[in-house]
Amino acid sequence: SVLLVGETGTGKESVAKMLHRLSHRQTRSFSVLDCASLPDALLEAELFGTEESVAGMRRHRAGKIEAANQGTLFLDSIDRLPVAAQGRLLRVVEEKRVTALGASSSRDVSCRVISAATQDLGKMCAEGLFRADLYFRLNTVTLNLPPLRERREDIATLFIELLARAAQRLKRPSPTLTKAVKSRLLEYAWPGNIRELRNACENLAVLRAGKTVAAGDLDPRFSQPAATAVAAAA
Repeated sequence: SVLLVGETGTGKESVAKMLHRLSHRQTRSFSVLDCASLPDALLEAELFGTEESVAGMRRHRAGKIEAANQGTLFLDSIDRLPVAAQGRLLRVVEEKRVTALGASSSRDVSCRVISAATQDLGKMCAEGLFRADLYFRLNTVTLNLPPLRERREDIATLFIELLARAAQRLKRPSPTLTKAVKSRLLEYAWPGNIRELRNACENLAVLRAGKTVAAGDLDPRFSQPAATAVAAAA
C-alpha cells in the first residue's frame, strides 16, 4: 500500500497511475474513487458494491474494489472517507475479501491500494477523525509530493514541457517564452500547483499559438506577490 500526501494539484493521481504502470499489475484495471465527491451512502455503494433481490433473484453490482481485482485501487481524498466506511475498508485490506452492501457472503479480492490525502492522517488519527489501524495499513510506503513553490527549479522545465504537450494536443504551433515571462513564472507561488500550471499552458497554447509570449500576455495573477498568492489559496 502506498499513501500519497500533498496539496491539491500536486499530481497525486498522476503518480498513482505511474506506480500502476510500473507494477506487475499494469495489464489489470486501475480503478479510481474520489472519496470527497459522493454522499456517504452512495460512496459506500460505489466502493463496496451492492447486492439486492429482484424478482426472487440476487442482483450483484460490483464496486470499485472488485473492479480493481488483480489491479490497483486508487482512493483519492482518503482523508474524507467516512469513519463507518473506514472500518469496512480495513477489513477488505486485512482479509482480502469484500462484502457488497446487502450481501450475505463476501468475495475474494486482491488489489494494491494507493491512497491520497491533502491532510495529515497522523494528526487526524490523534483527533479521532481517522482510524489509526487503517492508517497504518495504508502507509506501508508514504510519498510526500512537495508544492511547486518548494521546487522552483522545476517550474520552467515543467512549463515548457506542458506547453509543448498542450500545443501538440491542440494541433497548434507552440508559443515562445521571453526571459521576462520565465522570470515571472518562477516568482509566482502557484497555489494550484501542477493543475494550475497545466491550465496556464493550455491557455497560452490557445491564445498565443506560434507567437512570442510577453509578460503582458500573462494573466494578471502572475504579478501577484508569492506571499499574497499563498495566503489567498490557504
